[in-house]
Formats: sequence, C-alpha cells, structure tokens
Amino acid sequence: MSNISLLVPIVFGLMLLVDVFTEVFKNTFYKVIPINLMVLVLSLVITIVAMFIFISIRQIAFVWWMVPIAIVVGFFVAYAAMFGFDKFKQLLDQWNNINKRN
Repeated sequence: MSNISLLVPIVFGLMLLVDVFTEVFKNTFYKVIPINLMVLVLSLVITIVAMFIFISIRQIAFVWWMVPIAIVVGFFVAYAAMFGFDKFKQLLDQWNNINKRN
C-alpha cells in the first residue's frame, strides 16, 4: 500500500483520537479555552506527532516540507472532528425519524 493510500484511514484515526481527547479534556478546560480552539490545537499537535511516528516507522527521511503538510492535514482533521461527528449524528437522527414514520 502506498503512503498516499494510507492517508484516509490515518486521517480518520486521527479524527477519532482527537474526538476522544476532546471528550476527556472538555470538562476540565471548557471555562479556560473554547472547545473549537481546543480541537484545533489537539488536531495540530496530534497530527504532527503522528507524522513523526509515521516517518519513523516507515524509515522515511525527514524533509522540512513535511511539517507544513502535517499542519494542513491537522486542519482537515480539526474540521472533520468538529463538524463530521455532528453531521453524522444529524444524518442518523434524520434516518431514524424517517424509519419511525414508515
């Protein structure tokens, strides 16, 4: 499997990891930092750490442009973590409402 084809499952895994960390830290830091900002920071940190773990496991030479790419992917992970779960839950609720009517 190529490195590019691993991107989707890795982003999905990062999104789930960010969701878990957000749920853990949400009750502790909700008065100090807005939840969306916490998701963004967690996404960036977790994605950059995951990038270093990935290049270490795959024994890929580190190049400077990997960090900006990890930051961009971190924004995608943050967006998916913030809005993806809500949209998925909304879709399930709509599906359940349709099935209840029938």
